[in-house]
Amino acid sequence: MENGLSYDELEQKIAELSKEIARLKDRTPLQSFENTPISSQTRCTEYIFEDLFDINEIQKIQDSFAKATGLTSIITRPDGTPITKPSNWSRLCSEIIRKTEIGLRNCMKSDAIIGRYNPQGPIVQPCLSGGLWDGGASITIGEKHIANWLIGQVRNEELDVETMVKYAEVIGADEKEFRLALDEITYMSKAQFQEVCNALFLIANQLSKIAFQNVEQQRFISELAEEEEKRKKLEKQLGHAQKLEAVGRLAGGVAHDFNNILSVINGYSELLLHELDKESPLRKKIENIHSAGLRASRLTQQLVAFSRKQIISPRPVHIGKELHEINKMLIRLLGEDIAVEIHPKEDLWLVKLDQSQLEQVVFNLAVNARDAMPSGGKLIFEVANVSLAGPFAEERYEVIAGDYVVIAVSDTGRGMSKEVQDRIFEPFYTTKGPNKGTGLGLAMVYGIVKQNDGYISVYSEEGHGSTFKLYFPKSAVQDENLASLLPENGTEILPQGKESILLVEDEDLVREMCVTILSQLGYTVLEATNGKDALQVSSRYHDSIVLLVTDVVMPEMSGPEIADAMRQKYPHLKVLFMSGYTENAIVHHGVLENHINFLQKPVTPNSLSVAVRKALDRND
Repeated sequence: MENGLSYDELEQKIAELSKEIARLKDRTPLQSFENTPISSQTRCTEYIFEDLFDINEIQKIQDSFAKATGLTSIITRPDGTPITKPSNWSRLCSEIIRKTEIGLRNCMKSDAIIGRYNPQGPIVQPCLSGGLWDGGASITIGEKHIANWLIGQVRNEELDVETMVKYAEVIGADEKEFRLALDEITYMSKAQFQEVCNALFLIANQLSKIAFQNVEQQRFISELAEEEEKRKKLEKQLGHAQKLEAVGRLAGGVAHDFNNILSVINGYSELLLHELDKESPLRKKIENIHSAGLRASRLTQQLVAFSRKQIISPRPVHIGKELHEINKMLIRLLGEDIAVEIHPKEDLWLVKLDQSQLEQVVFNLAVNARDAMPSGGKLIFEVANVSLAGPFAEERYEVIAGDYVVIAVSDTGRGMSKEVQDRIFEPFYTTKGPNKGTGLGLAMVYGIVKQNDGYISVYSEEGHGSTFKLYFPKSAVQDENLASLLPENGTEILPQGKESILLVEDEDLVREMCVTILSQLGYTVLEATNGKDALQVSSRYHDSIVLLVTDVVMPEMSGPEIADAMRQKYPHLKVLFMSGYTENAIVHHGVLENHINFLQKPVTPNSLSVAVRKALDRND
């Protein structure tokens, strides 16, 4: 065979090439993938040939194929742009035909035809420029045509040399040079060339499969990595939440004990102030004690808020309107060197939220921003409706997908480091100097948002300010007129009475103080230290007990258990619960059931007298 190979030699070369393809397949992931992560959303349409293969390796395979067959070979993009360097490119084509305008134009048309996407088999036909035979096989990934493997520039028994030489005149080429170059062209029968093209098609198909498998494999690896990253992220969120939850339980317990102590300090100091003459030399000292006790109570209430044990009265609220009202107070709080901007979107949804808690959140964030802007700056409130779903909710285990109103609170202050952001909501954590902060302000914000079934996040960069985003669930009630008709918590103060009251409190000093206050108001007071004692005291009392005043958290029997036992004897008994923090026994997420009377510790003469009278006068 002139300038050609026998069928046996050709089959041997193709077998060697198949082994090379197999070796290439085993090299997974390919080098070009090592720094190219593929997200789970990636589609095959995003890839090109060079993304999937080592071009140097492909060039070796192409060169080997060309050498084995004696044919010209090149891999191009679908638009004809070369990907590899041509192998065995004939002088006739590259230096004569393609150097002419007509010849180049016809060659490009021919390349476009054999480079069409054809999944059924190779495209084989004579070139439109001169008539040399060419073939092409498409390489795909999924359903995307990413490349063509083109071979040819071969003459066979159907090609007439003299007719071919006449083409030189058509394109304006030198006939002598054209003839000499034509003599260099590889000869191969049409049948053999068809077999070579069929083999090329099989190899191209194999490359297509490898490309697709590599993408799928890398996608699978990437998805595993994404899942692992997501798991680690959720574990970190969960660990942080569990730490805050543990601190919250500790804070709630501490607040409970502190409130009992403060009930005694504040209660007796208030009683003394009522009894002392205004000119008494002791009055100033008692006032100082009372003032210190009240400050301590406010700190304790911040602990209660963080632990989400605060009693709240959520109502449908329009956050945009509330912010404009709160802003009147913010101006005095922040001073003239901090500009406050409020930008609510139109048609804001109502959210179910305790208005006083919204004020606490805004004030604490404003104070935090003020401290971050000692030389002045801007504090910006932006409010908008938002629906949380998809990846945002999936990547945050504490977020429930749904409709929310988001408040973005941004300042132009000095910002925070990542380390500070990780601890920003922990109680008693502060970056301020000694005696300049308790570290409870943002902890209180966190607790309030969580208690109202919301979500809070913070973004900050050092030197570029901070942004807190607070998400509150959309209220089921969206009619402001209807919302305004919901019951308020205001009560008429009736400080005195003559009814019989059973008081159950395990803290001796708190119990003694409450007995003193109620007795002075005219009530008949029976006292007990625990549930068992309460049942014994009530069994010895022959008159009717109208009201049970009991602490919620006590050993052996809780307040609700005492109430249930007492109602066996007094079915119409009214109950007033007292506690330093809320319990699920009487509330759900800090929201009282409609029929429950509750008094938040620390107890004072005024708060106790109002709560008792309200419970007694209530008709359920």
